[in-house]
Amino acid sequence: MMSQSPPLHGLAYESRAFRIPDSAQLQRLLEDARSFNLQVGVTGVLLYHDGRFFQYIEGGAEGVQAVYARILASTMHH
Repeated sequence: MMSQSPPLHGLAYESRAFRIPDSAQLQRLLEDARSFNLQVGVTGVLLYHDGRFFQYIEGGAEGVQAVYARILASTMHH
């Protein structure tokens, strides 16, 4: 008998940077996001182009909620 995995939750959003980040800021953002996402069991993709972000995340409900709360609290974009 196969065990069932917990339900997978996903979230996608688009936002705009308050200020155009330089490559060092983008690298720090990516490293911080990867580290936090790993801690809460979330995976996804983060795209950036010309002042705009698009992100898709997925994982357990609590992990996705934790990442989204962190995204909403960011002062880098709106």
